[in-house]
Amino acid sequence: MRDDADRGFDSLAMPDDCQRCLDAGADRYVAKPVKLSQLVATIETLLNRSMADSN
Repeated sequence: MRDDADRGFDSLAMPDDCQRCLDAGADRYVAKPVKLSQLVATIETLLNRSMADSN
């Protein structure tokens, strides 16, 4: 994963929280309660992008 990658995790997610985090520079946003499938997909996306950036 890139050293400058930003992730957003929120425990009290409101409808506009995701967009505010993304607008502030987060790469992805995951709200609690975290769905395992969503977390795995997010991690895979970030790892794949990181591997592509390093090549």
